[in-house]
Formats: sequence, C-alpha cells, structure tokens
Amino acid sequence: MYFIVLQSSTAAQKAKRLLGGYKISSSVGKISTKKGCRFGIYVSGHPDKACRLLSLNGMNCIEIRNGGDAG
Repeated sequence: MYFIVLQSSTAAQKAKRLLGGYKISSSVGKISTKKGCRFGIYVSGHPDKACRLLSLNGMNCIEIRNGGDAG
C-alpha cells in the first residue's frame, strides 16, 4: 500500500474518481507529519503508474510514501 501526497483534500477526491476510471482502486486519506496534515490517496500496486495518470490530467503528485511510512 502506497500513499500519494496531493495538494489538497479536493485534489484527493478528484484523483480517486479519475483513477477509478482506469480501474485502479484507491481510497482518500489524511496523514499527520511534522509539516502538518497531508492529504492524498492510498493505492496498492503501481504508484508510479498512478502518478503518471494523474500528471497527464493536470494533477501534481507531491510525494509517494511506502506503506510503513504512510501514517
């Protein structure tokens, strides 16, 4: 399970809908870091592919975190 950090909660909701169209299962989440709360989506499988699809649709993946580092 990977957590892809996005710019806002709204961006995470949009990303979930977008990836659903490509048959990539995801869920919206929020994690707390030293920098504050970060919003994004959890995906299993290929986070790089998910980020490429999001980038093609004008969304910016800020960071990809691995399962143990996600929360």
